[in-house]
Amino acid sequence: MLRNRFGIASELIRNAEEIARMSFFYALFPTRLRVNNLTPHDFASQESGQQKQLYRHDFIGNLGHLENEKRKKETMADNRFVNLNMIREQLKSYLWRDRIVLGGLTVLDGDPGKGKTSIVIDLVSRVTTGRPMPLEKEKNDPAGVVLLAGEDSLKCDVVPNLRAAGADLGKVVAHDKTTALVRFPSDINHLEEIVESINAKFVIIDPITSFLSGSINSDRSVRNALEPLATMADRRNIAILLIRHLTKSSRTNAVYRGAGSIAITGVARSVLIVGDDPACDDKHRHVLALVKSNRATSESIDFKTVLRADNMIGLEWLGESYCAAEDIVASVPKLQKTMLAEAIEILAELLCDGGILAQEVIKLAADAGVAKRTLYRAKDQLRVRSRKIGGGAFAGWMWELPKPNDPSIVTRTAPPADASLDPRGEHNGDYPNTSPENPTSDDQTHNQ
Repeated sequence: MLRNRFGIASELIRNAEEIARMSFFYALFPTRLRVNNLTPHDFASQESGQQKQLYRHDFIGNLGHLENEKRKKETMADNRFVNLNMIREQLKSYLWRDRIVLGGLTVLDGDPGKGKTSIVIDLVSRVTTGRPMPLEKEKNDPAGVVLLAGEDSLKCDVVPNLRAAGADLGKVVAHDKTTALVRFPSDINHLEEIVESINAKFVIIDPITSFLSGSINSDRSVRNALEPLATMADRRNIAILLIRHLTKSSRTNAVYRGAGSIAITGVARSVLIVGDDPACDDKHRHVLALVKSNRATSESIDFKTVLRADNMIGLEWLGESYCAAEDIVASVPKLQKTMLAEAIEILAELLCDGGILAQEVIKLAADAGVAKRTLYRAKDQLRVRSRKIGGGAFAGWMWELPKPNDPSIVTRTAPPADASLDPRGEHNGDYPNTSPENPTSDDQTHNQ
């Protein structure tokens, strides 16, 4: 009896895969399944009732065990899942302790003129030279930086400011926006190649709205772009800083004050905000505060922008502050600047390095929260020149800032206050050219 039983067990092991496949049929036809031309019923019929039941359970149990093992192997062959026993735990790591994480995304929120660019310049200088981070004493190994600046001119703003801050320019690679545009998620692989080529530890995308292929207000578009960036940051153990403008909302919860989808805040491991110091009347004194962190909490920091002897803007870190993120957003006036003034500023920044296609300008301005009506009013105020390029199906309009004494400037006037609006809140047709020297039909003007 024992010999037969051990013989069956040996056969089960030698024929594991075959028996596992046969288990399904045994569930349907228990008297038809045979091993060495015997069925479990044949073995059980030779013994007492208690032994019959025992043998039958042993046989079925072996089949079930083999089938379960096979299923486990098939499941673990799917590399989208991993057993947590295989994960090696890792200590938290930061580029700037408790504020900018390594292996993830960090967002820096703030209105224009509140010190975001000055902070970026200062951090790039510290990373490329290995100097300690603000309010820290420990030096670091110098590392490369990748800078995607969508609003500042490389030759007029970025390079002079970095040089004045003492950065190692040889360790900085910047996107040249006069060439092909960079868009995420399509250009993530190219970005990773650049990161690897210079051993970069820090990537800055300023602002994130300039480099997303989809709408910043779409949760799906934002996640499709930022989640691969976060994965790349984790894989390379680098820090990626996303610069974002604030909305004009009067909300006092800092989590909801950043422009675009809340998914930006959700994907980021850390969110910082910069604004005026509500406890001080000095317009050059600001506060950097923590809005969200998946890893730590930290005190806010006071800093001040200063004018150096070389007429460049510098940064002076003053120390810890008791001001919280909510204090910053609560102190911001609801209408800090008129919509037109902001549109003029944004349009001037977009065109400062040369002409851009009208459709691209309209899209970028919309991403920044500027309505088309307001954009055209800003275009009129700046006397932006519209130049037709191409022909036929490839025709388009190029917007350019005017040159001194340029006689070919095409101007527009804003629509009257009672101008009709389409269902989207836009003017029905763009604004006609009222210049008597350059009469233009509505259809021609619409394409400009």
